[in-house]
Amino acid sequence: MNTLNSGEGYAGRTNWRIPTVRELASIVHYTNNPHIENAFFPSRTFTGRPYMTSTIDARAAGNNWAIDFSVAPPMDVRILSTAQATSIYLRCVSGNAMPATLL
Repeated sequence: MNTLNSGEGYAGRTNWRIPTVRELASIVHYTNNPHIENAFFPSRTFTGRPYMTSTIDARAAGNNWAIDFSVAPPMDVRILSTAQATSIYLRCVSGNAMPATLL
């Protein structure tokens, strides 16, 4: 995304990145189904596959943590270890990572 449009990036930004598991978990909205704040994402569906994060699963080489917003109760939101080579959704963010004190 950062090199799109002859280096101009996407939406005027060139600092896009994959969010950490904590950053992606920060948009969970448990009273909605799927469990996402639809005021910010009104035309998007969050069903089907999980969304990959940049957080590496230290227990499993080649895996990152992913979040599935569409899991039905009683599990609600599911955080799972997923192989990096898996065909999976991404939701990019721009800017610096959230400070650990805000997580």
